[in-house]
Amino acid sequence: MEVESRIDTTGYRLRWKQKGRAREEWYDIVVRPETTIAELDRLVCRFSTLDDLHLRMYGLEDEYLDSSLNVLPDHQYEKIDDPSYTNASDVSIGDIAERATLREGDRLSMVYDFGTPSQYYCIVKDVYDPDEIDDLLAESDTIAGTDTAAIIDEKRL
Repeated sequence: MEVESRIDTTGYRLRWKQKGRAREEWYDIVVRPETTIAELDRLVCRFSTLDDLHLRMYGLEDEYLDSSLNVLPDHQYEKIDDPSYTNASDVSIGDIAERATLREGDRLSMVYDFGTPSQYYCIVKDVYDPDEIDDLLAESDTIAGTDTAAIIDEKRL
């Protein structure tokens, strides 16, 4: 079955890395289609130790500051009066997958601190059917998680 016909049930393994440190450190986060970007953001901040003092924004591929998604974490969205941005709680991985038809090898991006930006990205490592996600989460030693997503693997030097 083609990915396009099952977007609303498809989950993903997203390998998050910081640009420039990709070989030294990465984290695999498994997400269900209903995982919001707010939940994903909590997990990304957990391993990256990013604070809430600087803006961060999520996008597609290598967009970073030129994000077509313009998704901001909830606490930052509340402070900005600009309708071109979207609240992270209002966007799910399924929404992004529907828009971008995420496949293995595709990327998402995140920029932290718009003044002196740090760039993070993830590569879609695997695409899962719902049963596969449940099995993977049940069999994995979860490092950290939310109701619909979990960090299941990491590499740190």
